[in-house]
Formats: sequence, structure tokens, C-alpha cells
Amino acid sequence: MSDETNKTDAQTAEPKGGEVIFKTQADFDAVIQGRLAKEKAKYADYDQTKETLATLQAEIEERKKAEMSELEKAQAELSEWKAKASEYEKSVKQFKTEQEARDAKETEKVEAAMSELTDTQKGIVNALPLYDRMSAINEFKQVNKPGGMQGAGKGNGSPGQNEDLATQLQGAKNQRERDEIIRRSMKN
Repeated sequence: MSDETNKTDAQTAEPKGGEVIFKTQADFDAVIQGRLAKEKAKYADYDQTKETLATLQAEIEERKKAEMSELEKAQAELSEWKAKASEYEKSVKQFKTEQEARDAKETEKVEAAMSELTDTQKGIVNALPLYDRMSAINEFKQVNKPGGMQGAGKGNGSPGQNEDLATQLQGAKNQRERDEIIRRSMKN
């Protein structure tokens, strides 16, 4: 291949002060293609070499494990598990941090939205889990809108009534039960 490239260089180029000048773009392209083909040929077996290396590394690891004593094997396995545990702990810590940030944002939204509620409604909302509070607030706002069911759910605002509703809401097993308790309290 290099002989062909050299012939092509000599035929298409005119030496001028140590520089090679090509007569046409096609001649230049042919020389470049020849040089690229040479470079590609150097690395033609790269994938095969990479696979062979991986296979050999795996065999070396297997031999090392076979040569280890039982204690060494157990220690190596323990260190692997410790590394995995450390990674999981980092993931859990990151998740908790992100969850705390989400909770803080949700709490801010709830606190801002609660300003429009009555004391009884606030007691009911506070008894709910954090992420159920906004839906309850929105329902109460709907009820409190002009033209809505005004006065529904306000009750007399006595602490006993709030505590009773709070107890009922905490005892509710799912969202459907909580919604039903809220609806019943709004009708009173």
C-alpha cells in the first residue's frame, strides 16, 4: 500500500522547494485516503485485542481467588459488601436530603394556603399527612368560595370537634376514607 501511495505522490505532485503540490483535488484526496487506510490497518485488531485482554483479566482474577485461603476469600467478599453498603448509604442519605427539601417546599405551600381556612378546617388539615394536606385545603377553598357551600365545615370551632376530626383522620386507612371524613365534616 505504501508503494502505491508513493507512486501516487510522485505522479500527482510537483516538488517545489521541498513542498508537494497536487494538480487536482482528486489526487490530494487519493493520497489522504491512502494514509488513512494505513492508520486504520494499524488498529484493525483493536476490538479483538480488547476482548482478549478482558478474558485474560477475568482468568487472572479467577486464579487469584483460587489461590486465596478461605479467610482471604471471606475478607475480600466482606470488603466488597462494605463498599456496596457505603454506596447504598450515600444513596439513602441523598434521598433523605432531597425528601427533606421536598417536604420543606410542601410545608411552605401548605402554610401559605392555610391562611384562608377557618380554625376547624386548619385543625382537620393539620391532622392529615403532609402530602394530603393540599388536596384538603383545595377542597375547603372550594367550599369557602362565594356561591359554594358557605359555612360548610366551619362548625363551631371548638377544640373538641377539631380533636375528634383529627383522631378520625389519623385512624383513616387510605385517602378515600380521609376524603369521606372531610366531606362529612364539611356537611356538619
